[in-house]
Amino acid sequence: GGQEGENNSLAAARALVLLRLELQQLMWEKAGIIRDGAGLEKALARLGELEAEAQEKEAEAGRLWREALELGFMFTVARAVLLSALARQESRGAHYRRDYPFPDEQNWRRRTLLRQENGEMRLRLLEVG
Repeated sequence: GGQEGENNSLAAARALVLLRLELQQLMWEKAGIIRDGAGLEKALARLGELEAEAQEKEAEAGRLWREALELGFMFTVARAVLLSALARQESRGAHYRRDYPFPDEQNWRRRTLLRQENGEMRLRLLEVG
């Protein structure tokens, strides 16, 4: 009973830490300084898998709710970065895409707006000015 519950909780905590490290590595490799559409797409797919794994472990983590909560926030931010970077098919400022290496003043003088709607992140592009 009690010992087994503690072991499950410890295993879940370890799993959350490993998921956090994998998420950080994924974002560095696929959404870091130099990115491209294929890498961003792969990162979004893996992000969904990592989120599903984390949700399984959160219930088992019990009293480690803060770590689980922080990881959930990290997934939200990662999804926002990936969706925004994938949508912007140009390079501008600190956003550099290997597959779109130049600014595109004609098509991309826009702002990106992300919003959670019905549990899903929605992206809209807004004209500047």
